[in-house]
Amino acid sequence: MRYGCYNVNEGDVFHVCIDSVFDSLDDLNTYIDHPEHQKVRAFMNEVSYDKTVFDYEF
Repeated sequence: MRYGCYNVNEGDVFHVCIDSVFDSLDDLNTYIDHPEHQKVRAFMNEVSYDKTVFDYEF
C-alpha cells in the first residue's frame, strides 16, 4: 500500500491523497473500517476543506 502522495501542481484544489491498492473489494471494505484508517480520515478532515474519492476496479 502507498499513501501520503502530495500534489505539486500549485493551482490544483487537492494537495493530499491516499493511494492504495487492494486485492479485493472485501479488503477495501476492511480497510475503510480499520481503526488506523479512521485516524487518517480524521487527519485528512482537519487539513482539508473538501474531498473526493476514486475507487477503481481493474
